[in-house]
Amino acid sequence: MQTFKSQHIPILALLVTVLTAFAAESLMPGVHPYAVYRYPLAIGLLFIFFRFIAFADKRRSAQLDDVGLLRPLQDGAFLVCTHAHLQEVGLNLTWLSPGVGIKIGLLSWASLLLGHYAPKQPGGLPHLLISALPFVSLANKDAFCKGLMISGGIGLIGTFAPAGQIWWFLAPLAMVIVRAHRTRS
Repeated sequence: MQTFKSQHIPILALLVTVLTAFAAESLMPGVHPYAVYRYPLAIGLLFIFFRFIAFADKRRSAQLDDVGLLRPLQDGAFLVCTHAHLQEVGLNLTWLSPGVGIKIGLLSWASLLLGHYAPKQPGGLPHLLISALPFVSLANKDAFCKGLMISGGIGLIGTFAPAGQIWWFLAPLAMVIVRAHRTRS
């Protein structure tokens, strides 16, 4: 049970991509199976890679964990692969507009993960990045992190929109920054 708690994002990412690949394969008869299963395969390889690194080089893994980078990097890799898989399946099934892209999704995931992991490790790099912002104080740091997670989540929803994807991320982020600046002054 402890393994599932510590590895729930990779396991769920693998489960979501495999299930959507199975469902999409029957709906896309002209597409080569590699195109449908490459992201589940990539997530499986990522899982093996991160498990291997944790056992092969415990000292460096501990160092990355101490600076607060191991979990965000690991979870970010799995979440971005899952997001890219869902976008590709949606494009192949013509459920999404051809104008969708992954770049705004990367910014959104970075914002969401930064907001999620900054409060969890006070000495970690995500916390130091948030603390270095001039408009964030101790009083509004938690609210700012929650705002980053909300703007990242809204930005992720916007990556599936046919147009104006950047505004789905930037508008909530701007409101979070303005709110943090007002509460600081």
